[in-house]
Amino acid sequence: MCDDTPLRRPADGRPRQPHERLDEDELTAFGSGSAGIVRYPRTGGPAPLVLVAPERYGLVQHTVDVAQRFADAGYVAISPDFYMGVR
Repeated sequence: MCDDTPLRRPADGRPRQPHERLDEDELTAFGSGSAGIVRYPRTGGPAPLVLVAPERYGLVQHTVDVAQRFADAGYVAISPDFYMGVR
């Protein structure tokens, strides 16, 4: 099961800026060596899936916000972190 908790939780408690990368401990593991975020629509049952590609800077708060907007529109939104382990 994927974690669907909000990710706005930097260490100092301030809201995360759109350009700030997520830490690896905030990601959901998809398998060995891969992780990202998943957002579900509020309605239960089957839903179409959309892949939200991260920016060239990695998985940032803006990508999470875009995925959440898709979930609010009724889609399952998944965004892999292609740069996991690269800082």
